Order: sequence, then C-alpha cells, then structure tokens
Amino acid sequence: MPASGGLARLRRVQRETNMEKLENKISYDIRGAIFKVYQNLGPGLLESVYEYALAYELNKSGRKVKTQVGLPVKYED
Repeated sequence: MPASGGLARLRRVQRETNMEKLENKISYDIRGAIFKVYQNLGPGLLESVYEYALAYELNKSGRKVKTQVGLPVKYED
C-alpha cells in the first residue's frame, strides 16, 4: 500500500473516531435532558408536554432543536 493510501486511511479513521465522539456527546446530552424532564414531570402527561419540556432543556444546554418539522409527502397524485 502506498504511503499516501495509509495516510488517507488514517485520516478517515480519525474522522470516524471524531464523529463517534460527537455522536456519543449528543446522545449523552439528549439522555440527560430526557432524564431531567422525566424526573421533574413524572409519567402520565401528554406527549406534547414532554416534547416541549425536552426541547426547552436541550435549547437551555446549547443544542439547537426544532420540533414538529414539516415534511413534504406525496400521496397518490
């Protein structure tokens, strides 16, 4: 394998490792916010209440969150 191929592979592995670290951090933040919301509100409320509270917690922690994003859907004609 040429040296440049090895360097390209190393860079790809580093990018993948960095992406995994970022994904793990995002996942950790989301799980923490979910736990906080559930601790404060408990069970039995409407889904929209949890959605709003979770968005609030994530925004408060610096994450940009959009809720109920519209998606274009084609149905029949």
